[in-house]
Amino acid sequence: MISCMIDNRLYFSTWQRMLIVKRIMSLCGSTFDAATFWANDVTVDPVRDTPAAPSTSKFVRPRRVMPLLPPPVLHEVD
Repeated sequence: MISCMIDNRLYFSTWQRMLIVKRIMSLCGSTFDAATFWANDVTVDPVRDTPAAPSTSKFVRPRRVMPLLPPPVLHEVD
């Protein structure tokens, strides 16, 4: 549900972290051990798990809405 693939956060899902570790270990010639992975896995995401700080200002600046870009146009090249 929450992944850096969706919103560019510093967080990978458990499955993604395990696949990354497996791949790195295979590239360096080591054997993946699930027990070692679970013992060393970090499951805390500071962006997701830290509550947002309350605003100290009475005035909140409105968000700028950016206009959407026009759809791309594909041209055939001869």
